[in-house]
Amino acid sequence: MPNIKITCPHCGFSREFPQEKIPTGSVRVTCPNCRERFLYPQDTASPFPSGPGPKNAGTGPSEEHPRGMNGRWEAIGEQAPTDIPGEETGPASGSGSRPVLRDLGTLFRDSWEIYLQRIGTLMGLYLLSIGLMFGPVALFGGIGALAIPFAPDLASALIGAGVITGCLVGSFGLFWGIAGLVCAVGDQSLGIKAALGRAGERYWGFLWIFSLVGYLISGGFLLFVVPGILFSIWFMFGQFILADEGIPGMSALMKSKAYTEGYFFEVFIRLLLVWAASSLLGLIPIAGPLLSILFMPYMMIFLYLIYADLRAGRAEIVPTGSQREKVLWILVGSLGYIIIPVGALLLFGASIMQIAMQLVSGV
Repeated sequence: MPNIKITCPHCGFSREFPQEKIPTGSVRVTCPNCRERFLYPQDTASPFPSGPGPKNAGTGPSEEHPRGMNGRWEAIGEQAPTDIPGEETGPASGSGSRPVLRDLGTLFRDSWEIYLQRIGTLMGLYLLSIGLMFGPVALFGGIGALAIPFAPDLASALIGAGVITGCLVGSFGLFWGIAGLVCAVGDQSLGIKAALGRAGERYWGFLWIFSLVGYLISGGFLLFVVPGILFSIWFMFGQFILADEGIPGMSALMKSKAYTEGYFFEVFIRLLLVWAASSLLGLIPIAGPLLSILFMPYMMIFLYLIYADLRAGRAEIVPTGSQREKVLWILVGSLGYIIIPVGALLLFGASIMQIAMQLVSGV
């Protein structure tokens, strides 16, 4: 049987489905490009029977809905309309609807399909970010080595200073490349240049997000591990919220936490599996480091699809947290950095006290 093309009347994205998989009667379809819902009739290959064609036809993002999946049906084009979520179960665009996370098999498959389609752009951005990190390290380290003949007694200091300077400069380039990768994962219309341009427009916002997430998660793990796991789940999607919704800083992290409410276990299992897959690939002899590099963009897509499912229908109603709540979580994360030195100081003090008491007893 021939394929039937279903086209979103709101943004113009279209996809073909086998005719035998299209149910009788009318079905509600959710377009992941613009997150609008529309009724698909049985007796036509187009959801709008008359009138002019849709704006922005094709796979690019629409002007009215510039963010979102940008060119993918809810199940990345492989499921028939009967499998696309409907009014009762699917992620709707109306307020108060409950998002439905795609199952693990679909999530891994959808991530793989996007990865294959976008591998050139995403791998280019990731490799560029690595180059932007290690390029300055090699440059400034080399400058330090070239200066050794002029001050041979300071050889180690010159090379060390060069490497440290290169790391500081390179870290800015690394953040820029990763921010570009985040933008390209969320907007499939972006190439390498456009993704870096968009990342540059919000560079300091991304730098602040990356710094906050790293600080809080590291502090959480220092605070007896469990808070670190919680922070990893709650705050993981802040980078996508900044890229897609334009919300910066702790507000993005609080919204990320709000998105996971009611879905913590489901998100935890999905993140645990993809992190486990990444770790196992890295353990493969010889090829492990290369496979880890190749896997990084896939994992970013995987995380974004979870975020997209959580966000569906709730982007405008999920709060971004009060000022008090933001300060509270920063303080909790900071405890991890305080408790270890304080504990070490107390342990050292107790040891000194014990030695002193033994000396007094001996006298």
